[in-house]
Amino acid sequence: MNAYVITVVLHVALATLWFAGGLFPSRILKSTRALGNDAFRVGAEMASHCGMLAGVGAIGAFVSGIAMIFVRYGGFSGLPVPFHIALTLVLLGVLMGLFGYRPLFRSLVELAEQGKTTSDEVTALIKRVSMMTGISHLLWLGALVCMFLK
Repeated sequence: MNAYVITVVLHVALATLWFAGGLFPSRILKSTRALGNDAFRVGAEMASHCGMLAGVGAIGAFVSGIAMIFVRYGGFSGLPVPFHIALTLVLLGVLMGLFGYRPLFRSLVELAEQGKTTSDEVTALIKRVSMMTGISHLLWLGALVCMFLK
């Protein structure tokens, strides 16, 4: 196999990880919250790990996308405009993961450790996780559509 095919396979796998990592945190948090503080503490840690996987996928998709640009096009100068847009969308996903998801999950785990499972603050944070997941998936979809535009 040549370097381009390997890079494409890696890129698709990492983009899939980015998408799939965001599928479960909200459901895990909502389900475990109803079971009490101990279950919610475990659920918050599990949701945090899912968010971490989504973040790794986003960073990996970004890095492998840049690698594909150099393997296929020899740099940014020959790159079609939709690919620039897709790269920007993925970068936004990376930044959202670093500055959005991580602090949210850190706060949820801390609140669970303090026994504040039923607080309004936890409710608000779970809603923010759901909102950010939707935004992340929208960025992912936008980047995917851009890959097929020329």
